[in-house]
Amino acid sequence: MVRSRIAVLAVSAFAFAAGCGGGDTPSVAERNAQRTDWSAAAVTAMNDLASRTTAAVGGCADYAAYPFAGIQQAQAKTLPLPGAQGSCTALDDESVEFSVFADADATKDFIDAKQSLLCGQAKAKSIPYPGFDYVDGGTWVIQPDSAGAARTLAEKLGGEAKTASCR
Repeated sequence: MVRSRIAVLAVSAFAFAAGCGGGDTPSVAERNAQRTDWSAAAVTAMNDLASRTTAAVGGCADYAAYPFAGIQQAQAKTLPLPGAQGSCTALDDESVEFSVFADADATKDFIDAKQSLLCGQAKAKSIPYPGFDYVDGGTWVIQPDSAGAARTLAEKLGGEAKTASCR
């Protein structure tokens, strides 16, 4: 029904997947375990992004940052943690998820890991999952439920509408 909520649930459901480390480079699990809260600067940037969304599309209802501990636990071994993450409802009941990162490389790492995880698990379980649409803002990502919403948000806020395809 709501793809981004399904994706969050799927990430939670597949949290058993092990992060792999090696050498001197800490694994995703090791890096995530070192974190204790969202970055204050990232939360400020995410609040600004939500405010800009409200102004651009006429609303961002129920906006809130996700509880850090819950996201850290759900993504412990599977995805690099963003600097901050939260959501609201906008554009006619679209669930809109915000993720803010330290830099464009961290943004790319997160999207690549999420695409690999979700598409790999869907394929392994023979689930027809097409992928997810998002807006890439360099140091932030907005993931709405639909490609149309991603295009609208990209046009209004800047960034590029993209699809992380599983096909």
